[in-house]
Amino acid sequence: MNNIQSYASKADLRKTAWDSLSENTQLSYQYDLKIFTEKYDIINADSDTILDYIKEMKKAGLKNNTINRRISSLSKFYNMQIAVGKRNDNPVQRLKSISKISFKSVPNTNIPLTEEELSYVIKNARPKMSVIIEALSLDTALRISELINIKHSDIEDYDKKNKIVHVCGKGNKEGYVYIDNVLYNKILTVFPRIKETDYLFYTKLKNLYSRKTLWKLITKEFQELIGKHVRPHALRHWWATRQIENGRDIKEVSKYLRHASTATTLDFYVDTALGADEFKIELGGQTCLKEWKD
Repeated sequence: MNNIQSYASKADLRKTAWDSLSENTQLSYQYDLKIFTEKYDIINADSDTILDYIKEMKKAGLKNNTINRRISSLSKFYNMQIAVGKRNDNPVQRLKSISKISFKSVPNTNIPLTEEELSYVIKNARPKMSVIIEALSLDTALRISELINIKHSDIEDYDKKNKIVHVCGKGNKEGYVYIDNVLYNKILTVFPRIKETDYLFYTKLKNLYSRKTLWKLITKEFQELIGKHVRPHALRHWWATRQIENGRDIKEVSKYLRHASTATTLDFYVDTALGADEFKIELGGQTCLKEWKD
């Protein structure tokens, strides 16, 4: 392989690696690297440099999750440098190996929300936020980034009681969720179909919601109504916890959530995507939609 071919193949590899990341991951990744390069030489950094950076972040009072994410971004960067032949080692991994340091933080899996509180918020929230919160928590367990990108063209009739919705999840993983017709009609009452956009959910100006804006609006509703700082992703965890507590199979829950693995669900790994036909069960000789509501 000549030098030109080698350069081209490495460029393709870099692009493939970058394109494999979700848009939100790309933005976080760019920000994390920018922060590091403002003070450190990212190309010539070694394990001591990384350790100094960690000490600096801890001294600044940054949370473990933030430190973990920034170090993880650096590790990904160095892995890509190794892949394209620009570096022989990953100083982050080397530091972990030598110092036996773990940058992982233990996630808080407690859901600070009761069923009564959630029902109260859904009943008393502003109409638009009410149906969005209901969709996130009780029906679909969607991520915000998945919910805001649903289009009418993604929705089909599944049976007389339910719609099936095609979603593109984290890491561009495709999957399906189900919305019962009662909730779907509520959504259309608050977000009527309009010619200006094909998106199911939209702002007053008929624009697509941004993830950050919707995150703030949902958090604001919970704070004002029940005095709790409930992050939108907690609604997804609430849904998963409720299903598992009700005896649902962990792997089925993980599939429906479109997790890459059940480590996010309950520390058991799978690597499958749930299609519409997989999410059915046999009942009395007939195939029916698996019922997730009590």
